[in-house]
Amino acid sequence: MPYCSSEQKLQGFDEPEVEIQDEDVSDTEYTATVHINRPCASCGTEAGYYDLDVSEVFEHECPVQDGAPEGHRFAMCPEHLDLNKEGQGATGCEACDQYVICLNDDCNCADDPEFELESSDVNPVDDYQRTDRHGKPIKNPRYQRHLIGAEVTATIACQRCGESFDVVATDSVPASSFEVESSH
Repeated sequence: MPYCSSEQKLQGFDEPEVEIQDEDVSDTEYTATVHINRPCASCGTEAGYYDLDVSEVFEHECPVQDGAPEGHRFAMCPEHLDLNKEGQGATGCEACDQYVICLNDDCNCADDPEFELESSDVNPVDDYQRTDRHGKPIKNPRYQRHLIGAEVTATIACQRCGESFDVVATDSVPASSFEVESSH
């Protein structure tokens, strides 16, 4: 419980406030650092804080080109969809003779896709640990640990197929882990 210098007494905490400080998409993992502020209930200044690192590994398969049979998961490069079947820089799967991979020399669409962060949103998580380490319910609220954290929803775009999708990364820590300001 923080000591509020404006009230000259101990005060409680207000609802947690969250803000993304740093975020990145690397290969198939989204990571973010979220600053969590626990403001003083009396004056609203930051009374406790924690910098939480959240991450989530995601999977993405580019959609199959129209006409490609099931099991052939290569997408035609969106920049070269107009290439005709005569093969002006395109080739097909030997098993099905479908043109699903672009072989244009200056195009890297057959490589692993790259991902770009389009937008993100963060919400606070304020909950209690209601089960013990064995999965049994903790009946007495006195023994339930207070958890505070963040849930980040990031919209990520695949640079190969152009599809956008959401990735949700969530984590929380015990409220006792927060750094508390000695006076504010």
